[in-house]
Amino acid sequence: MLGGAGTYVWADTRLNQEIDLGALGAQVPAGEGTTYLVVGSDSREGPSEQDRKDLNTGSAEGRRTDSVILLHTGASGTAMVSLPRDSWVTLPPYVDPGTGRGYRAAPDKLNAAFSLGGPDLLVRTVERNTGVRVDHYAEIGFAGFVGVVDAVGGVDLCLGRPVRDKDSGAYLPAGCQTLDGAEALAFVRQRKQEAQGDLGRTRNQQRFLAALARKAATPSTLVDPSKSFPTLDAGLDTLIVD
Repeated sequence: MLGGAGTYVWADTRLNQEIDLGALGAQVPAGEGTTYLVVGSDSREGPSEQDRKDLNTGSAEGRRTDSVILLHTGASGTAMVSLPRDSWVTLPPYVDPGTGRGYRAAPDKLNAAFSLGGPDLLVRTVERNTGVRVDHYAEIGFAGFVGVVDAVGGVDLCLGRPVRDKDSGAYLPAGCQTLDGAEALAFVRQRKQEAQGDLGRTRNQQRFLAALARKAATPSTLVDPSKSFPTLDAGLDTLIVD
């Protein structure tokens, strides 16, 4: 009990709790259960310049969404729904955090909400266009994603065909294999060879997330401090929550 309490306090002090959903005001009425907005961002903060080169992340500044997922848990169980980042939606009125200039509601891609107004505007946009109340927010960047996968010892995945994508750096053979952090990041980011583009990438992200969850929940990972604590530590390094 003492160890668990100590771990909780340590993790809580490490969390970047910069998002205040309460300050956004009520956009839609609260529903039953709890809904989380889970965002995988392309933030380059954390990795060194050489690491970014090795991971094929590019050098773009700022943060954009590589994945947007609504996770709902309640009496009927847990469900996760991916929202394609190129979805055409209506952005609510917002103020540019960098310039202070105000903008009216306008149509744009879902990804634009995050790049223009950060997590606050993304949450408001999702609520406006889905009618779903967002109770909590969680975001992880490139460095945290790679670190978590490496900390659990890699993730097992079976591919029906080879994956070749120059932009993401994905060069994976067909068949069952264990992906390390860099390979996993390249796999979930690639979309050029997917017949359905971002929709194909979304399905790959869902497959990988399920495989990662299975690996992280195995007793060999949970009860092994050499795996469980590095996994937690890697996630906390780039996790942003409300």
